[in-house]
Amino acid sequence: MIKIPKKNNKVASITDVANAAKTSISTVSRYFNNPSMVAPAAAHRIARAAEELSYVRNRAAASTRSKRSGTVGIVIPTLESSIFAEMTESFSNRLLDHDMTMLLTPCLYDRDIEARIVRSFTEHRVDSVVLVGGDHNDEVMELLDERQVPALLVWNHIAGHRLNSIGVDNRRIGRMAAQHLVDLGHRDIAIISGLTDVNDRAAGRREGASEILASYGLMPKPEWILQTPYDLDSTKSLVSNLLLNSKPRPTAIISGNDIIATAAIWAAQSHGLSVPQDISVIGIGDFKGSAEMVPALTTIRIPARRIGRMAADRIAELIIGQTSGGGVKVENQEVEPEFKFRHSTAPF
Repeated sequence: MIKIPKKNNKVASITDVANAAKTSISTVSRYFNNPSMVAPAAAHRIARAAEELSYVRNRAAASTRSKRSGTVGIVIPTLESSIFAEMTESFSNRLLDHDMTMLLTPCLYDRDIEARIVRSFTEHRVDSVVLVGGDHNDEVMELLDERQVPALLVWNHIAGHRLNSIGVDNRRIGRMAAQHLVDLGHRDIAIISGLTDVNDRAAGRREGASEILASYGLMPKPEWILQTPYDLDSTKSLVSNLLLNSKPRPTAIISGNDIIATAAIWAAQSHGLSVPQDISVIGIGDFKGSAEMVPALTTIRIPARRIGRMAADRIAELIIGQTSGGGVKVENQEVEPEFKFRHSTAPF
């Protein structure tokens, strides 16, 4: 039985935890730095003692000795997207299992801002950096190489990339969306993507959709291949112009993500069109609320929570591999997307 001293105003130290758990200070330190190296019985006593004493680990001192901060820096495009929130929440929760925490900053789809964030991360000695997508400034790659910071790319599966990556094949997702509409009998199909010059995910999806349509001789008119920010108002206006000025109008729209798809449905409905009877709309992502809207959105789910969990596990492997000096082989892992056939698409 662990004997816990009576609480007072004194802040508990690692020595107090060691005494309460009836073990050595070095064993307590080992438990917090590498719990797998501590026997289960001792680990249980240390965990209980630390909890009872409200012991707060001194990360700064530990990082000075071990050259690890216990912090992972992650840069995401925006805080406004629910799907990025799903991924980062899952990532953060899983990191706790590895005794690490997350430092999160949005870059607003701006590569220069991203480079400044990565520089700040490295100056604050994060243990690793996680980036979304595969298209980044040379400065970012040079910083990671120069500081020897383990890095992971998420959201995109990038075969053959020199950095580790975990994500979906966005070209494949674009092909899935186009094939679905072709199989339903649609021949006049528009493609509305995100801004491809700042978003390689948007570019991959558009390219994949175009490949399928071209293979059937169904390549859209140039004025039906559009780009828009991930913004409801601007996208609704864009789609309204498309519907008003196209004669004949498209019978289906491939949307680069669910935000674009939602705006497209609103635009169609504002002009008295019924979805999917008059026009079919497919999204990508399966954002929160996509299944509940009217009509429920047909979309391709990107399994954000699974990507977050896998990313946290992989980051832990990379950090341990670097710390041990053994290194870790580069892996590019593909995560399977999930097709969600709902009510916003129908045969033509």
